[in-house]
Amino acid sequence: ALQIVAEMRQAALVLILFLAAGQAEIFSGDIQSLPEEHVVYVGKFCLGVGQSSINIVANGDSNVQFALFDDQKTSWPTVESTPNCTDQLAARRPLGPAPLNLPLNTPGEATEKYVRWWYFTFINCGGPVTVSDYTLTLINSNGSQLSYQQQGLPELFCVFFVFLLVASLGLFTPFGRKYLQYSMSSFFVTALVLEMFSRMFLMTNYYTIKNSGREVNVSLGLGYLLDLASQCFLLGHAMLVAFGWHVRAMKLMHRLVLLVGVAVYLVVGFVLILWGSTVQHSWWFVDTLLVTPLGTFLTVYRIVLAILFVVAFNTIALPGESDANKVLWMRKFMVISFIWQVLYCLFSLIGHGVASYDQGRVTWGLLCTVDFLYLLALAFMVSPGRVGEWFGSWMDEGVKTSGLNQSFVETPDTPQANSEL
Repeated sequence: ALQIVAEMRQAALVLILFLAAGQAEIFSGDIQSLPEEHVVYVGKFCLGVGQSSINIVANGDSNVQFALFDDQKTSWPTVESTPNCTDQLAARRPLGPAPLNLPLNTPGEATEKYVRWWYFTFINCGGPVTVSDYTLTLINSNGSQLSYQQQGLPELFCVFFVFLLVASLGLFTPFGRKYLQYSMSSFFVTALVLEMFSRMFLMTNYYTIKNSGREVNVSLGLGYLLDLASQCFLLGHAMLVAFGWHVRAMKLMHRLVLLVGVAVYLVVGFVLILWGSTVQHSWWFVDTLLVTPLGTFLTVYRIVLAILFVVAFNTIALPGESDANKVLWMRKFMVISFIWQVLYCLFSLIGHGVASYDQGRVTWGLLCTVDFLYLLALAFMVSPGRVGEWFGSWMDEGVKTSGLNQSFVETPDTPQANSEL
């Protein structure tokens, strides 16, 4: 009951965020750059087709200019490719008839014929950048406070959060509690709950931007980390089954391959999140982690894990199994899990062929869908009635007789009863 109350409280907080009044995407703060630093990046915003609002209020050194750049080759790419401050300043786009030296209180408008990125900086080619106080307020052409590439993400994460929340609350039913009594199904439960909270934190972050104009970095980071943890549990679960499930019965080499395989994915994924949290807010063009070079490496590595999964399944898990029903179940599990892993990798790679302002919606939409469908399939595959007869705890040694790999029979009343020939 307390768990349900807690979930309802969290849902209420999200609803409050959704209903809160908001104005626009807002960047604000103070700047004191190093003497040799003449260009200070503030943020980026993607404008849709139509008339958008760009308002800047800033105080500070009168030699400092507020400079805007777009994603055309003669603008922002020039800033990235040349160290010369004068050349960088020459690549700026105008916002009004005159240079925007401080102090400023300038409402501006941009009329776009196509979707494009805008990058905002403060520049002082004669010395360090000193800004005592600035507020940059942005409203998109359709009146949305969200940058164009973020529009639709709050609703996307909200839909999947609700689906996963309903599924998680089902664990409190008498049948749902049985999932907690078996190791095989407890992996599924853990991944389900982690993914639910991941979608909740991501949803909270984007609804907060939508309604207050400010990103919640902690919420965004937690969303990514929990999604990574959920993926590791799902991958670890699949690899355990492929390697025979019972860790203590595995050969040392198989244990090491299993441990290193999942651990590398976890570490690289964690580094990717840390790297993205720093680079994304400075000179990065894309917003979807998996379409970065490090994200691509992670996707390729996951393809290798999928191949290893199939090989291990056919050379370690299946040989020696005499129960025809169990073998059939294992083959179905192998096919479903392999399809999930392949689709996850394929959808991650599809993001490379999508425009940067659509990558977030397309990639997250596909990945959320394939994960949810896989969790639904797992809910059926690892239901207590199916796995209770065949699998015990993954930490057990299992039983091997006459060369056959038999498993513990695990039931609520006899958690570790041996199945003997």
